[in-house]
Amino acid sequence: MQTPSNITRDEILEFELMVTDDKGKYVVATHTVFLTAIASSPAQIDNPNPDLL
Repeated sequence: MQTPSNITRDEILEFELMVTDDKGKYVVATHTVFLTAIASSPAQIDNPNPDLL
């Protein structure tokens, strides 16, 4: 899964709402971690950790 470096929190949340496959809960959970990482370290938005995606 690719995440644009200029993605916003609202865009991520909107993406979560669009997830309907059987891995939806996993995706939402990992994106929540991703959001937490951005919130705690804004610089990470330019170089997101692939492990969180």
